[in-house]
Amino acid sequence: MKDSCNEVASFYLYRENTLSRFRPLDDPSEPGPQVNLGAVKSSARYLSRSLKIDRSHQSMNKNDGCIKAIAGRVGFIACLYLAGPCLPAFADEAPRIFYTDIESGPNTGGENNNGAYLSIFGKGFGTNLSQVKVYVGNGEVARYMYLGLSLGRPDVQQLSVQLGPNTSTGPIRVVVNGVSSRTDKTFTIRPGKFYFIATNGNDEKGRANDIARPFRTPNYVKELMNPGDFIIMRGGRYVLADGTNNIGANSWLRAEKSGTVTAPMAFLGYPGETVDVQYSDNIRLISNYVSIAHWVVGNFKVTLTDCKEPGTIIDLGAPTVVEICRDKEFAGTQNGKVSFTKIVNIEADGHGTAGFCSGSDGLVVVAYSEGVKVLGLSLHDTSPARGDNESAHAIYLSARQRKTEVGWNAVYNLPATRAVIQVYQDSYGGVCWGSKQLTDIQIHDNLLHDLAGQAILLDGGTGDIDVYNNIIYNHKDHRYEDVIALRGGGGKLNAKLYNNTVYVNPNLAGQGWILGIGTYLGSYCPESLALYNNIFVVTDTQDLYYHNDPAPNCIPNITSDDNIWYGSKDHKPIFAGPHELSIDPKLVDPGRGNFRIRRGSPAIAKGSPQVGPIVSHDYDMDLRTKENGYDIGAYQYQPRVD
Repeated sequence: MKDSCNEVASFYLYRENTLSRFRPLDDPSEPGPQVNLGAVKSSARYLSRSLKIDRSHQSMNKNDGCIKAIAGRVGFIACLYLAGPCLPAFADEAPRIFYTDIESGPNTGGENNNGAYLSIFGKGFGTNLSQVKVYVGNGEVARYMYLGLSLGRPDVQQLSVQLGPNTSTGPIRVVVNGVSSRTDKTFTIRPGKFYFIATNGNDEKGRANDIARPFRTPNYVKELMNPGDFIIMRGGRYVLADGTNNIGANSWLRAEKSGTVTAPMAFLGYPGETVDVQYSDNIRLISNYVSIAHWVVGNFKVTLTDCKEPGTIIDLGAPTVVEICRDKEFAGTQNGKVSFTKIVNIEADGHGTAGFCSGSDGLVVVAYSEGVKVLGLSLHDTSPARGDNESAHAIYLSARQRKTEVGWNAVYNLPATRAVIQVYQDSYGGVCWGSKQLTDIQIHDNLLHDLAGQAILLDGGTGDIDVYNNIIYNHKDHRYEDVIALRGGGGKLNAKLYNNTVYVNPNLAGQGWILGIGTYLGSYCPESLALYNNIFVVTDTQDLYYHNDPAPNCIPNITSDDNIWYGSKDHKPIFAGPHELSIDPKLVDPGRGNFRIRRGSPAIAKGSPQVGPIVSHDYDMDLRTKENGYDIGAYQYQPRVD
């Protein structure tokens, strides 16, 4: 890598559908492999983010000027590929927005009268904040605050800005070295106040919109808030159990008010500062008793410091009771419902010694709810098992709910857990099963590895659930034989597993399997199970791809095709469709956690397009389209990985 766009790194030659990379001019030791682009009919898939190619094949140019137009004879293009700050936008990736923390807020008021802080999460933002531009609506933001890794999935970047008066309602656009992101995420300008909280603040002397006069505790400030207002936590260490945090109902923030659809309320860390929350004694970051709606909570780094049951840091929604199960229309007639709330960009780290050592709850619990989003969390390095106590779950969807989204999270290094992402509620004599109690749920783009329990479990009371673009590897189950449990207690589970990559040894102590289908020694099957475009690899030949207890027989409820099954002594499952493959998927480097597909992979352009209504992008937010061809697995093939 060079320091300037003026220094040449590599030389490329394009002829028809092949882009040949020759060794860099300044490094004769580097190889120059061929990149075949025939599957996408032209070089557009690799180059369109940064280049325009004319029909006469005479010239190329890059919008930001990094690529110089070079004449070539008909049928050929010779071009310079330049290093330095331009490189990520050309050779690696254009900016892509995965999600944001807030979706509305003021563009005035608060710090320097520049309004709300907006954090944008994605990839391709580069490494130099001075080369990034962010536009909201018709104007550029006033202030660039932070560019670095997010607190969630380790490959996702965080870009934080302050809006300022030039912004307006409209699309969010990130431009890096002249290359623009897509504009499918929008922002709404609306009123709101800011209540800053700091470790040296004073609840009696704090003032709204004044960063120099902060408050001290969230439970004090919440009484002052109205719909549309923000709590902004300044950086520093907050020891929840030290007696200085005005803990209420065992919660740092016991939410009792609601925002509205046009004016959500927010509880957020200040961008670019570490809000270090020292968690102990089961004091939760946020919980509720009364029904609440339209909150955004995030940008916190949580250090788990002890092992006490239940060990929950986020606790939203009332737990399962018969009356809630009977709320067929999600009317919220029972107290404790949480609606349209986002949990985003939170890390919880047990440092190998702390975190849910026992109990049946989870680090993050979402119970009676509608429209809750759990985005960009990392939950990792919790304590080992102690005695015979069962450890809890990482993310537990545990009561009647719908329209829940669990995406872009990283859960890893959990040596003692039950199911890591669990969707389940108790039967209560059958009242809470037999209908779609937990439904319209999406579990996608998550990274799950080095886990002791099942990676995903869908069981009692579940309904319509989509599971896609997840990567699961280094499974270390010590309690069950399956990695993904598709039990379907109650018989109403309709699960779609699309474009996941699973690379595991399901049971280190003996024979295991990737998919456990039907209730465990029980009497239920999923109502339907669709498996398309997945890569399923077991690393021990004795292991199986699936298991279904003899009674009941769930096989007739399965539709499956266009998957790759590899590694087991079994060739393919008996339910396999006509286009299933049993062949090495040719992943880049699974031993080092790189599960992209490489050149020549049988996964390229062999997927089914029927996933299109659900799976619009891949794990890297590259678009999946009929024009590009649907690939199998969590990633679309990109020549840049070669």
